[in-house]
Amino acid sequence: MGTIVTTMTIPFSEIHQFHSGTARGDAITSQMIYLRDRLRTLGVSSDIYAEHIPADLRETIKPVSDWSAGGRALLLVHHSMGHTAFDHVISLDVPIVTVFHSITPAHFFDDSFLRTYIKLGFKQLRTLAGRSLFGIADSNHNRHQMYDAGFTSVSVLPVKTDYSVERALRTQTGSRGEDWLFVGRVVPNKRSHEIVRAFAAYVGGFQTPAELHLVGDLSLTPYVDAVKVEIESAGLTSRVTLHGKLSDTDLHRRYRDAGLFVSLSEHEGFGVPLLEAMAFGLPVIARDAAAVSETLGGAGALVDAVDPVTIAALARVIASDDSLR
Repeated sequence: MGTIVTTMTIPFSEIHQFHSGTARGDAITSQMIYLRDRLRTLGVSSDIYAEHIPADLRETIKPVSDWSAGGRALLLVHHSMGHTAFDHVISLDVPIVTVFHSITPAHFFDDSFLRTYIKLGFKQLRTLAGRSLFGIADSNHNRHQMYDAGFTSVSVLPVKTDYSVERALRTQTGSRGEDWLFVGRVVPNKRSHEIVRAFAAYVGGFQTPAELHLVGDLSLTPYVDAVKVEIESAGLTSRVTLHGKLSDTDLHRRYRDAGLFVSLSEHEGFGVPLLEAMAFGLPVIARDAAAVSETLGGAGALVDAVDPVTIAALARVIASDDSLR
């Protein structure tokens, strides 16, 4: 038999990327780094540009003010929030493809600053619809948002995540406990306070030694304070921990040792932690909202009703029924 050789012609000699914000461990930043490295292996010149770059990424990501590209360049504009570099980016003399990661609607937030930039983000998405060759969304949920904004051609490219560490650590997992875990920013749409209420019903109803671990950014102080009040009023200060952002090592340990991943988020444009949990062999209970069911792909326990007793009872069944687990 002959050998089948597959070739791919890329009409651009340079494919660069932009996103306003970057951070170590951030899903969008991780995807941009993966895409950059993949493009370079294909022989395409590729760099990442951003408006906001933390100190630990300044050797990896360039400020957008340093933009420099040749005549056959393409720019992938990752979009997830309104930003002040927008006019500069779309004025660059380069074809653009928009990669959309969803924007959480403004009605979830009371903070006027956030609401302003959320609304600006949707306005800028509509502008990108007219400026872009086509669009890329990381879920069908986000694809429909792009169509609503005026895009006429959108493909779906799920968030690329490397699960090699998860698979390796999964083999080290012994018998799990009953601790609950949620990974995500502590913000209103993630509904962390509802997780606390469900966990209170679980602890009170079944008298277990379980703990709840909430891992994620704690910068939205008013909502974080509201979650703390919920914890205190339930008498769970010794059983619930707000960890903030963790190192990769500590985060992997949380996934490895937890007994259940619980997400009651009302808005997820994709939901990488759902996949991370499953990669660790961790069963998932999740609210059936936005892109969650698409991301889970038929796995996990999807719930419409999120009253505390229902979630607590379902968690107990999963904890005690090995075949369901």
